[in-house]
Amino acid sequence: MLSIGAQQGLANVTITEVNQDGDGFLWVGTQGGLARWDGYRFRNYQFNPDDPHTLPDNHVLAAGATAARPPGGHASEWSARYDPATDGFVRYNSANTGLSGGAVADIVDDGDGGLWVGTDTGQLV
Repeated sequence: MLSIGAQQGLANVTITEVNQDGDGFLWVGTQGGLARWDGYRFRNYQFNPDDPHTLPDNHVLAAGATAARPPGGHASEWSARYDPATDGFVRYNSANTGLSGGAVADIVDDGDGGLWVGTDTGQLV
């Protein structure tokens, strides 16, 4: 059995979700941000109030993985999608997407390029 965690660089060991993307990376949602496991070490992504291309907050509730860009759902009303070109994130919320607001509890790829986003107040396709 393989055990990975803080010794490999995971910044927060309170894990909320784990998913694998189409490139084979594991994405780990934690209460301290989002981490990407490449098979050797973690790359941690965390909120920075001075950088709009970071996570919207550090409490990641959902780490849904799509083939190309894993989205993350947060305890705030935000969701974020990883942009591999910038190694940063694009943020989404009720003001710029029509999300119903509230915590993003789950994100599921529909297999056709769309996402189901479950919040504590409703859903959006």
